[in-house]
Amino acid sequence: MDYDPNRINELLAQLQNSTAFQSVVTSSSNQTSSLPADSVSTSASASVPFESSASGSTVFDLLSRLNPGASSSNQPPRSVNESNEKPPTPASATSPRLDLRFMTVQQALPHIAKLTQRVEFREKVKKLQETQNQVEQSLYSTQQDVMRKHEQRVTYAKNKANIVGIPLGDKENQDLDSQLAEDMKKFHTNQVLVSWDAQRTKQQTQLESLGVPCMFVTSDPAALQRQQKVLRIILDSLNESEDIG
Repeated sequence: MDYDPNRINELLAQLQNSTAFQSVVTSSSNQTSSLPADSVSTSASASVPFESSASGSTVFDLLSRLNPGASSSNQPPRSVNESNEKPPTPASATSPRLDLRFMTVQQALPHIAKLTQRVEFREKVKKLQETQNQVEQSLYSTQQDVMRKHEQRVTYAKNKANIVGIPLGDKENQDLDSQLAEDMKKFHTNQVLVSWDAQRTKQQTQLESLGVPCMFVTSDPAALQRQQKVLRIILDSLNESEDIG
């Protein structure tokens, strides 16, 4: 059959005026209005006839109207640049710094060596030692007061027994010993433990502020053991530097 452009245009005109074509167009427009905003813009642009006089383009447009699924399947795939996926975030090239608080004693040694070389650090540690010595002396003095009171009670009881001519029996001696034990228990509970807890918290806070590894406010036995080892190393280093100086 010979190719006749005019004949094709007449067929297309008849097809556009047909009832079947109008029903398809109406159905397609109704579906478009129910789509989301971003889908509507894409479908609407595809449904607009091409401004071209070529019969091939007109035929493709009409076929896409009659079979919307075919036009969407024939569209070229979206490029990678048009996708909404974000590029992967590159991993950090630097590893996180090791937390001073949770170092092992072995890991803490280089930091301790640097700290003990600073004059300001050595002076602050000495002040902490002096404060602790004062606390210990105060507690020892209080303990001696408790012991003196006990001795006074024993002396009074013996003098009273001598006056009546009856020596102290086992029960009286046990009562005196029990009273001493009770007084010492109160002293340790109400004064020694309270003072040491306050002193420990103060030292932990100050040493942490100075950058000493393993130091932070805690009562965990394992952490306290590391702190004691670190303090022993620091004090030994300071004593050696004083001996050399």
